Amino acid sequence: MTGPGATWLAGALSRLRPRRAVHAEAAALRLAALQCAPGSPDLPLDELPDDLLPLLDALDLPDPRGALARSLAATDAVVLPGDLSPLERVDLVGALHERELWALPDGAGLVRNLVLARHAGVYLTPAPVAHHLALRVLGPPLAAAIDAGDAAAVARASTPVVVDPACGAGAFLVAAVVVLEEGLEVARRAGIAGLPELGAWRREQVRRRLFGVERLPRLARAARRVLAELAAVSEEEVVGVRAGDGLVTDPAVAGGPVVPLPPADVVLMNPPYGRLRVLRSDFAEASRAFAPHADVDALIAGRKRWLSAVGEHLRGRPELAVARGGVPDWQRLFLARGLALLRPGGALGALIPASVVADRSARDLRRHLLLDIGVERVDRIAEAGRLFVDVNQPTCLLVARHGARDPTLSGPSRSLPPEAEVRVPLAAVRRLSPQGLVLPAADAAGWRMLDHLHRHPRLGDLAAVRNLRGECDLTVHKRFVGAGPDRLVRGDHIERFVDRVDADRVGTIDKAGFIAALGGSDKAAHVERWRLVGRQCAYLGKERRLSFTLLPPGPVVANTCNYLLWDGPEQENHLLGLLAWLSCSLVGWRLDLTASNNHVNNYELDDLPVPVGALPSLAPQARVLLAHYAGQAFGASARPTGPLEAALDEACAAVV
Repeated sequence: MTGPGATWLAGALSRLRPRRAVHAEAAALRLAALQCAPGSPDLPLDELPDDLLPLLDALDLPDPRGALARSLAATDAVVLPGDLSPLERVDLVGALHERELWALPDGAGLVRNLVLARHAGVYLTPAPVAHHLALRVLGPPLAAAIDAGDAAAVARASTPVVVDPACGAGAFLVAAVVVLEEGLEVARRAGIAGLPELGAWRREQVRRRLFGVERLPRLARAARRVLAELAAVSEEEVVGVRAGDGLVTDPAVAGGPVVPLPPADVVLMNPPYGRLRVLRSDFAEASRAFAPHADVDALIAGRKRWLSAVGEHLRGRPELAVARGGVPDWQRLFLARGLALLRPGGALGALIPASVVADRSARDLRRHLLLDIGVERVDRIAEAGRLFVDVNQPTCLLVARHGARDPTLSGPSRSLPPEAEVRVPLAAVRRLSPQGLVLPAADAAGWRMLDHLHRHPRLGDLAAVRNLRGECDLTVHKRFVGAGPDRLVRGDHIERFVDRVDADRVGTIDKAGFIAALGGSDKAAHVERWRLVGRQCAYLGKERRLSFTLLPPGPVVANTCNYLLWDGPEQENHLLGLLAWLSCSLVGWRLDLTASNNHVNNYELDDLPVPVGALPSLAPQARVLLAHYAGQAFGASARPTGPLEAALDEACAAVV
């Protein structure tokens, strides 16, 4: 039996508020404002972060500073429609401020430009998504208090300290007020006595219990303005929302003010995305927008200096240690910052890239989330969901709550609410990926299959198997590549059951020189052994990403391949059986569930279950397919079809 609180929450979650075409409306409003005031206003641009001004000056516009000033003025001149709800208002305000960096005026129109917005990290959260996530985080304790009829518990649940360390135009802060107000209305209708008058509650919440930080001062002012209108207070009274840096704590490193944040009952965020590293390729698309005289090398060098200083500062922060691993990125650092702000019993909701719940670089952060805090749910949004305009990015809605144990997982879905979800025991997550604690997007039937598959040992736990990258590093050992008559096997030579030289791909090496350069490395001896060799680069959209074949002794394997050795008895039958197993669609499905990038990594192979006792029985399937594909043209095996593939899948399904 459900009470009024549970009924309210279930109903609110079941219908995502329809989103207006806010970006089209924002563009039309700004264009109309520009046409009404065509002159170039003299607005100061000193509020822009220091690292954006060089990019602005390099743009291929007659007067880039004037163009940006006109763009900012156009946003300021827009008069919003008067019939907007708070969520619609913050959505449109956010879109207006986002577009002022994305489309600068040139003549009578707007010129699309990705440079400033990308480097400023301006990808604002759709207000309906912010509302949905706020419901997930703030709704359950408030609904439980309403159903218990406990006025004191309702008072506590409706007055949390809410923090957003990268608040943009304030979508999450507005959504928090809307959700809490909805809950108080339900509590009032349920007859719970002693509740505050809504106007007074709203003013107190906005004045004293909402905190946000935004790097761009204009966005911080927009957030204060929207919240002030919502609570009918002055902008000066919204003291918790400030311009500055919510992650860096040293003003000299931040290049501006830093904002200390209080301990939080709830953290809601859409953290900035991207790595703390600069590649020339990052400027490839941007360079088309730069003027011919722009010094791209100087821009890159300046960005590198800034990120180096930031990285050194952040490495000295112990509360961010769980975000380390691989190349540091903003999303992990902000998540660690948000988790460190939580009070005991607090909860965090975040819109994050899907890589955070699967990628190896986020392994320590996931362990902290799952084992020290508690993950309540993860809703995956497919890349096709397009939560952000102009961005193709698979994302997740994460809810972490102190004390949660068995997470609910859903997706990948193209929209919210998710179509299907399943609650997964934490023990099953540990069994699936004991080191990485990956959270795959599987439905209930998929988790039953995973539970069945993972009764078998992981490949990484098999003493007889060695799982390695190719012996030849194509960069380190490039002086030997193409310098001799011996065979070099590269990833682009490998298809399923096939190793074939192609005229367009360098496939030779000075083997003697290379082996001498390896010195005493074990890999020097591996060259003279039978190995299973697999292509490492395999795009996420590929139908069958695992491409392995059996390689005889002699050829050198490049580091664009992985290879497997069998050190136990019956080497031939076990290698052939393992080849068959890794080539079946069941194992391909298992790999894809936890894949987060376009490579088949050794750690992903280590997590695959292997029915080791049944491998010799699968060897005949591998022999048949090796013979079949050996007679086909290069690339033909990329599209496996026919009865032989079906027989392989049936044989592998039968052994488990």
